[in-house]
Amino acid sequence: MSVLYKRADSLVGISDARDELIRRLTEGDGDVHSRQLKIVSLVGPAGVGKTTLAKVLYDNFRPSFHCTAFVPFSPTPSMKKVLLSICKVLGITEYQDDMHKASWGQTKIINDLQNFLQNKRYLIILDDIWETKSWTTIKQALVNNNHGSIIVTTTRMQA
Repeated sequence: MSVLYKRADSLVGISDARDELIRRLTEGDGDVHSRQLKIVSLVGPAGVGKTTLAKVLYDNFRPSFHCTAFVPFSPTPSMKKVLLSICKVLGITEYQDDMHKASWGQTKIINDLQNFLQNKRYLIILDDIWETKSWTTIKQALVNNNHGSIIVTTTRMQA
């Protein structure tokens, strides 16, 4: 958690990685390919700075997007809770209070996320995904709407 609240200027040794990642994500700005959904995975063992790099990227890019979310995962996440968390952080109105959420199914939440994101440029960071199954579920909710959206995942898993 402490990484999420560090100031970018206090971080050491990530400037090259940050600059390279920003360069790759902004390549071709303005052309057709720059509007396609970009998915980036930061992969490596614990402690190498994946979350730190993702947070710096999030802070740098955040003003350029309609909506953003930085969502940490646990080793055994409840996908319904993760999806609800994404909805709440993105500011989907009906997800701001806890009424009726217990009765909502995963399909409803995924459909609501898809509808909300359909016409928006979004940046979503999914931090520390531990299993492929989690990514498969989340990916269903994140639409490729040709608005230049970006999804960044951090993980210890190598495909």
